[in-house]
Amino acid sequence: MWGPLQALSRRRSVFHSEADFQFELATELRELGWTEIRLERPAPGQSGRIYVDIVARDPDGVRWAIELKYWTRKLELTLGDDVFELRDQSAHDLNRYAFCKDLARVQRLVAEGVAQRGRVIALTNDSAYWKPGRSEQCLDAAFRIHEGRELSGVLDWTRESGTTKGKGPLALSSPVALAWEDFCELDGKRGRFRLLDVRIPESAHPPG
Repeated sequence: MWGPLQALSRRRSVFHSEADFQFELATELRELGWTEIRLERPAPGQSGRIYVDIVARDPDGVRWAIELKYWTRKLELTLGDDVFELRDQSAHDLNRYAFCKDLARVQRLVAEGVAQRGRVIALTNDSAYWKPGRSEQCLDAAFRIHEGRELSGVLDWTRESGTTKGKGPLALSSPVALAWEDFCELDGKRGRFRLLDVRIPESAHPPG
């Protein structure tokens, strides 16, 4: 597991929301000597301005662009003084698409020199994301992100649907291998949180 995430897992195992996860990871980065930490930093996009969850420099001075996702199934528990009431989040197909869109976006930001390296991270207690689906003909087959999958080339829906309107094909500039890791394991089946952490390396062909 990536060092900052490993350090975070020892201090926080569950988060109330994606914003909570984002803030706590940024806090951990600062504790580890990262600088110029910015949340929701604007960056140029193909269709206007976009916002990157975290932009920061590591202790070696390398600028990173980091995108985060936090998907939950219903879970109620108390840890110390913290009461968690996580909701069931549906729309798995749209969430997978959003993760793949972040991959394409961070690859582009690195290629254009907005950042030197990047990460796209998903944290969830929903096994539907890390387990293969039952059908290869499902609407979001190209965007599946289960354990051991490799994403490459142009990703598109298998057919048109009302939910896919305005969500066009995504092009990855280089293949992405997917490997899930355990983040924490609490009581009960839904207390197992796993992590998908994709590192986007420095571009071999920087602009200019």
